[in-house]
Amino acid sequence: MFQDRAFVSKSFCLWLVVTGTFTAPVAAQSARTRTTVTVAAQTAPAGPVRPLTVDDAVRLALEQNLDLQVERVNPRISDLSIALARTAWTPAISTTLTTTGRDAPVNSFLSGAPDKVTSGLFSTGVTARQAFLWGGNASFSWDSSRSTTNNQFSRRA
Repeated sequence: MFQDRAFVSKSFCLWLVVTGTFTAPVAAQSARTRTTVTVAAQTAPAGPVRPLTVDDAVRLALEQNLDLQVERVNPRISDLSIALARTAWTPAISTTLTTTGRDAPVNSFLSGAPDKVTSGLFSTGVTARQAFLWGGNASFSWDSSRSTTNNQFSRRA
């Protein structure tokens, strides 16, 4: 009888292991199916569904990725940085143009004009500068001016 009892215990344990091994995946599959159906029912899109191929999905992902958009612009930014660094050795040219006028009332008979003293100044200038790679620089400047007045005492003969 003791041998029959041991046989029955072993058989029962074997039966539990076999049924547990085959029924657990079936139960888990049915639970996954119910969960999938429930999630799909809850997240149904409100608008029209757009079918996508894998190529379309990859193309849209590449277009919408901000990191990739930044990386597309980085070479242009690098080119501009190099051009900015090279401008230190480009010649700089500047020009000036100035004109002034002044009317002063006569305050004595020695003012040099009968009613008012009028004076004017017109000046121009051009400057060019060049820095060299070895550390030197050169500059060229040209200035000119012309003044006019109706004062009798400041005219040249």
